[in-house]
Parts: sequence; C-alpha cells; structure tokens
Amino acid sequence: MLKMIEAQRRGVSCVLMIDDLNDWVDKSLRQEFIEAGGLFYSLNPVRKLWNLITKEFFRRHHEKITVIDDTSIIGSSNIADEYGSIKYGTFDFYDLNMFTTNLGLEQSRNFFSQIADFYDIRLHQTLTNSQILQKYNEKYKDSDFTNLNKEMKIIRTHPTLTEDEIQNYILNMINKAKKEVVIIQPYYYPIKKIEKSIADALDRGVHVELITSAKRDQPAYAPLKNFRLTKNLINKGLQVYEMHDKYLHMKAYFADDEVFTLGSFNNDRWSWKINNEANIYVENAMEAYKFKKLIIEDVKSKCKLLNLNEQIGWIRTFRIHFWEFFLSVSEWTMNQKKYDKLRRRFEDIKEEKKRRALGDIFVNPSMNSYFDFDFNFSYE
Repeated sequence: MLKMIEAQRRGVSCVLMIDDLNDWVDKSLRQEFIEAGGLFYSLNPVRKLWNLITKEFFRRHHEKITVIDDTSIIGSSNIADEYGSIKYGTFDFYDLNMFTTNLGLEQSRNFFSQIADFYDIRLHQTLTNSQILQKYNEKYKDSDFTNLNKEMKIIRTHPTLTEDEIQNYILNMINKAKKEVVIIQPYYYPIKKIEKSIADALDRGVHVELITSAKRDQPAYAPLKNFRLTKNLINKGLQVYEMHDKYLHMKAYFADDEVFTLGSFNNDRWSWKINNEANIYVENAMEAYKFKKLIIEDVKSKCKLLNLNEQIGWIRTFRIHFWEFFLSVSEWTMNQKKYDKLRRRFEDIKEEKKRRALGDIFVNPSMNSYFDFDFNFSYE
C-alpha cells in the first residue's frame, strides 16, 4: 500500500480491487491511499444479507492480475506477507506469476473494464471507463513484432460474465494430449470432468504427472490426503509428487511441449463451480519448452513421490466428512435464479455504458512505433 500511495502522489493513476471477504488492508493506509486520489474497491460485499442465501456469498474474486504501464502480471500470488519472498515477506508459499511486457495489455485492461462495468464503478477520477481504456491502449500498445499476442490470451471464469472458459480450455488440453500432461495444483480435488479426461489420457498412453502440496492452508482441504484423492487415477498410472517443505501455491497445466496455462485457477470445487478466476493461456512451443525446463523440472526437484501407505486417524476422517458436507452445501445454495438475474443485470449495465460512451469514441491514426516485448516467469 505504501508503494501505491507513493505512486499516486507522483501522479500515477492507481486502482485497487480486492474481494471483500479477504479485505484485510490496514484502515489508515487505505484512507491515506484514497486521500491521495487512489480508487479502492472492496468487491462483492459479504455484509449484504441477501448474499448469505445465494451463490453470491460463496462466489469470491480469486483472480490475481496487475497492469502497470506496459507490463502485465498474472499468476497465483496473493498480496500478503506470507506470500512474499524473504525480501518482502515470510516466504511460506511457492507461487508462480507471469510478467509480460507489451504483450496482452489490451486483454488485461479489458479484464478490469468488465469488472468495473459489472459493479458500476470507475477506473479513473475524471475520465469515463471507455476513455481511460482507450487512452492507455493507445499509450502502451501491444507489440506488433511478435506472434505471441496471437498465441496467448487471458482466459477467465466468472459465473456472470463467462461460462466455464478456463475449465473448457483445460479439458481441451488434456483431451488432445498425445504424449505428456503435467498438472501443478496445491488443492487437487477429484472433479468428475477432469478425472474422466485424465483417465482417458492415461488409457491412451499419455504420461500424466500431478505435482501437489503435502500440506494445505485452507481449512476445507487441510485434512485431505493426496493418496485418497488420487487413488483411482494412480491405479491407472498417474504419478503424484508432493512438496513438503513449504505450501505449494502454484496453479498450472501443461501439455505436449506445446501449450500451458497458469494463474489463479485451482483444481478444486470452488474454482470449478463457484469462484471468479483468471489464467493466462499460451500456445507456443518455444515458451512451453521454457516453462517445462525453468518451472516444472525445478519444482519437481523439490518434491517427493507420494507415499501410498500413509494412514489417517478417526479425527481426520471426521474433519474430511465435515468439510465435504460444507462444500456440498455451498454449491447447493448457488441457485440458478440468482445467476440469471445477475446476468440480465450485467447485460443492462453494458448497454447503458455503450449509450453513455457513444460521444467518447473516435478513431486515432495508426502509429508505426517499435515496441520491445518480454516474457518472464517468476516464482518464489
């Protein structure tokens, strides 16, 4: 927050969106940020009573995405001490983020614009959302000197804006795989659709590996043991590796040295059916090769093969059944009527925004400028 306050004071336009359930920002720093001119939004308030009996209470904003001038960052890191490296925090988690320069900028800004339109909030103190979007799309453009802008895209899951986009991309990757699939997931849960896709891949001779965490920070998944969750697929040939020294918090899928996706999407019931999520999807053989060598092989070297003989006691068994019940109830409460109402509301907002913005749209002359581009991974 201090860095954002400093940036705002030197004239940088700063907007911070946080899911209300995870809004633990220091109140004095928040107020200082707002007084400096920053825009702060706590999304999907849990204090609304009508949220408690609908899907809205459980549908949280789990996306992690940032745009700073010509740089876009998307990945799995939360902004908290325990997710920071030794330099910035306590280094309790291993995370994975992708930094891109002059790549996917327009897509990233459109992501924020859609969220702003959905909640009817502003991205700038004086300019309209359409004006600020156009301003920065012209000032910081995607590079014309690489095909990566065509081979990468931001994919998302938002129950009111998109329908299972990330899920469909992941299933398509696994269903088309011919040689190898690697899944990096901290909260692996046996979802029927992906279980079937993995089983089918194993049956047709695809080598499939799951890299996951031996310990979890989330109460709903902490009691679960990986050998119970993956037993059926292990019998078909799945290889499971566990990280023991820290919490693994990376979320990624990789197939055939050709394609991968990473971001906030967990392989659990909340991400598959409830939460808002954002991933980056890259279909490029060279970048996939770098991802395998730099990320997968290194993370795998820090893991151990799953112990299939581990036993659990009756207390852990009780906790497993309790959280299973909780997850089932959270899904059941997500009624379809509320979903349809929100979708209609969003469509109405979009139409109204279009009508308001008609006077702001104009054509700019094309610019033949040279833009460097970069494509980096970061994990801690």
